[in-house]
Amino acid sequence: RPGNLASTVSFIPYQMMPGEEKPVADRVVALLSKPPQPAPQPAPPSEPDASVAGQWDAHLEFGRGSANHTLILEQNGANLVGTHRGEYFSGDLNGAVAGNTVKFRSSHRVHGTRLSYEFSGTVDAGKITGAVNMGEYGITAFTAQRHQYRPAGRRG
Repeated sequence: RPGNLASTVSFIPYQMMPGEEKPVADRVVALLSKPPQPAPQPAPPSEPDASVAGQWDAHLEFGRGSANHTLILEQNGANLVGTHRGEYFSGDLNGAVAGNTVKFRSSHRVHGTRLSYEFSGTVDAGKITGAVNMGEYGITAFTAQRHQYRPAGRRG
């Protein structure tokens, strides 16, 4: 797939019964043998409109509950790299900025598997608003605010 349109396929077969692997495998082979062609993507602007480098305090809002994460973004032109820290785990991230749109992926190693995040949002006035695709765990809303450092010697 072109550009940053990478994709993955994961299987968690613990709920399958003996014999169910054959029809599942046959269907996966049929789907992957003739994959649909992705729609042409519009060319991104040559220079991003948004500067997102720095530390961001992100809030993810789930159907039941929420979580606060930290995003540390390094920007080189349109390219992004950095670190995504969740409540308990952290991992590297990479992505891009096009105009005022930001997209990046990260994953956290959790008990022998990976929890993947695919962030997509819009930058406006020091805030990023958008959605996080968490694969089998669904899509959730997020907002991120540029981290505000307190002056030295002040408590709060």
